[in-house]
Amino acid sequence: MYGEFTKSSSELVQHLRQITSSTDEFPNSRRELAAVISEFRERCSSTQLARNRSRSALTRSVAANLLGISGNTAKIIMAKFIVKPTVNFLSTSTDSDLALSVSAIIKGMTNNPVYPNPLPSLVTIDTARAAFVSAITDASFGGVLQTATKNARRAELVSLVRQLASYVAVACGGDLVSLLSSNFPIHKPTRDPIGRPDRPPMPKLSHGDQSGKIKASTKPVRGVFIYNWTVGLASDLGTITQQAQSTGAKISFNGLTPGQIYLVAVNAVGAAGLSDFSEPAPLMSL
Repeated sequence: MYGEFTKSSSELVQHLRQITSSTDEFPNSRRELAAVISEFRERCSSTQLARNRSRSALTRSVAANLLGISGNTAKIIMAKFIVKPTVNFLSTSTDSDLALSVSAIIKGMTNNPVYPNPLPSLVTIDTARAAFVSAITDASFGGVLQTATKNARRAELVSLVRQLASYVAVACGGDLVSLLSSNFPIHKPTRDPIGRPDRPPMPKLSHGDQSGKIKASTKPVRGVFIYNWTVGLASDLGTITQQAQSTGAKISFNGLTPGQIYLVAVNAVGAAGLSDFSEPAPLMSL
């Protein structure tokens, strides 16, 4: 049902009018739902913010009718849902289905005001998708090398889409309608919200396998899907020399100046927002 909210405004109005004509699927509050649909139709030519607010009202009203509850109760229940994209399809989809899913995501996010600065860029994602599709075609004729190349192109695409999912999870702001507009599949709603992530503990630092490299790790934080890392000189507090993101609780930094003491800190990003930064950990680069 919620997949219909990725439709255009006119298609959405028409579709919901057809649904509400069914006495079996919508037993309650038809007048209320019809009024919300009419309001949405009137506001389709207004600002994007107004349209998104109307879509949110439609979401709650449809949920209320489907569940046979009041609109206020639906609003309370939906406020408890953790709204974020799922990336399970990246490992479970066939090659062709994965390519189609990524194409749909690119289409949904292109010129979407909710996602003004996708990271990675949609151009980068589409280039990786095209390379994967080409590799699928080559591998269809057989050959060990062609299959290995296809698998490598798939791994590259999956890695990029995982990063994009992290961006979408933050940019959608926990709003179901905004998330659906990205065409990412969503996690099954839960009524046990995790809440704001805990502050990560101070990172553990060690030297890498080459000069100027420092490896950092922290204890994983529950409900977190991305970590923001900062590196700065201990001699110049407040100045950040490197920044990076990771989907796991560890990372490496290269190109540091031997003999300098660096401070590394990390915070965590979850569906409910950002944690505070950890205490910085010091280590002299070798």
